Amino acid sequence: MKVTPAIKRDLKSYLLKRIKNKDEHRVVEIQTPFPMSLSEQKFLKNYLSGKVDLKNTINPELLGGFVLVDGSEKIDASIAGQLDEIVNSLIAE
Repeated sequence: MKVTPAIKRDLKSYLLKRIKNKDEHRVVEIQTPFPMSLSEQKFLKNYLSGKVDLKNTINPELLGGFVLVDGSEKIDASIAGQLDEIVNSLIAE
């Protein structure tokens, strides 16, 4: 999956906010089209930093990629989300 500049920007913004609140315990949901392996879950928990409980929700409609939800923050790096962005940009023109 290609990581677009918008996804990189959103992830950077998200991570900077999380660094400020690294002692906060939180539940982070990651939606994926298939179950994540234990090694993928461990990697993500380490990447997110802080006290994190990871909840992997299976959503086959995503087609590929993931949607990360942490409180009010949402990062949509799914293929379905990218297709929606393309359709919306074409409609807006």
